[in-house]
Amino acid sequence: YYVNAHGTAPYLSDEGFEFSEDQYFHGGRTYYAHGAQIDNSYDDEMYRSERYGKDFHYKIPARVGKTYKVKLFFAENYWQEEGKRMFNMDINSDRKLTQFDIFAEAGGRHMAITKEYYVTTQQSMIDIHFFIDEHCADNAKVSAICVTEVDEMPADNS
Repeated sequence: YYVNAHGTAPYLSDEGFEFSEDQYFHGGRTYYAHGAQIDNSYDDEMYRSERYGKDFHYKIPARVGKTYKVKLFFAENYWQEEGKRMFNMDINSDRKLTQFDIFAEAGGRHMAITKEYYVTTQQSMIDIHFFIDEHCADNAKVSAICVTEVDEMPADNS
């Protein structure tokens, strides 16, 4: 599954993957950074779009007992300094990001960054939960999500 958050039509990435319009989401709102030039990527269009909010989920269909690679795409298109947006993210109730600051990790505004995780499902979906708590700031956000089935969990799945 390749999902472009806020996307309204399929998008063909520079690597040849077709991202669908925004689907499988529960909650959140959308934003589009018109004309933003995104560094570290050839897919500016994909990184300009986002789903954001204080608490939202993507519930991606999956096969029970299978292993999946979950790749998340981010760019800070609103704030112009560190510490203005920090959020958490769980996959199937397992914390993957804590107080994640896109600006700080990517190295600035309009800079693309990706995060990859591997999960083995115990149910028929992968629940990707973005949220803030009392230690966070502003809203959680994501630009795109890629979930692909893989043969096995990598040895180093940190």
